[in-house]
Order: sequence, then structure tokens, then C-alpha cells
Amino acid sequence: MALKLPGTRGYTDSASIIKDEDYNIDLNSAHILADQFLGSGYKEALNLILTSKEFNQITMKNAEDHITGQIKRYMKENPLKYVTFDMRVEAIFEILKSDHLIDTLKSVKKGISQDHINAVLKKIQKSQHPRKCEIVEYHVGIYLDGVMSAGRSAKTDKEDIWLKELFK
Repeated sequence: MALKLPGTRGYTDSASIIKDEDYNIDLNSAHILADQFLGSGYKEALNLILTSKEFNQITMKNAEDHITGQIKRYMKENPLKYVTFDMRVEAIFEILKSDHLIDTLKSVKKGISQDHINAVLKKIQKSQHPRKCEIVEYHVGIYLDGVMSAGRSAKTDKEDIWLKELFK
């Protein structure tokens, strides 16, 4: 694993599943192992979960920045050592099934037709159902010249309150 250069965080875009339908429901395909740790896997949709835009770009980013800061601090404290790290990320989430989404769409856009609902569900089923994250935890092992030296951790400070509010 490695840290990306500062300011080169990956491009973040909407998952475009239901945002394109103008419902103001903006979801992100969030990397569990963040791009800033070179944790891609997007080509096969590995390493991705569908979260609210805010949870991905604010809550998860804050925890990722915290763990990055801990790694950088360790590197600064050991300038003559070869510093490497490994990482384990754990996410606990609820999968929001189609019936939750249908109810939400009906409440956001009154009078939506069954054909329109079916079209939206077809789009979603090509990707995945949204994940309402309760917590994402990051555990890092830091090595000096190949020898385990320290463990560090970070976690999201709140659940995906944006999806929780949307999918009541």
C-alpha cells in the first residue's frame, strides 16, 4: 500500500443511478479502501459500496484523512527508516432494498408511474442497492524496515445520517 501525493484524491462523481431522474437523491460509489491509499478496484465494482454523497465525501474522508495523518506523522518521526503499512477496513451497513427505494421515490415525486419506478429499479439492479453505513473502521499496521512497529486506527464519527433520513 502507499499514500497518493497530496491533492491527488480520486475523482468523485455521483453513482448516477437516481440522480439523473432529478429526485435530488445523490449517491456515490464509495471506495471502502480509499483511492488515497491506492485502493481502487472500480473496474469490477470491487471495493465499492453505494453510499450517500455526504457520507462518502465528508464522513469517510474525515476518517481517511485522520489515518493518513497518523501514517505521515510516523514517517516524519522515523526519517531514516523505510516506513510501510497495511490496512484492514471494516464496514457495517444495512442494504436498502428496492421496497425502501420505491417508497422513497413515491414520497419525493408524487404521482410517479409504475413504469417509471420499474425503469429506476432496472438501473439500480445493474449496480447495487444503497448501503446505509453504520460505521467504517480503518486499522493500520505500520512497519519500520519490514518489522511491525505500531498499529493505528480511525473510524467514521457517525452513521450515514443522510441515507437514514432519506429512507425512513
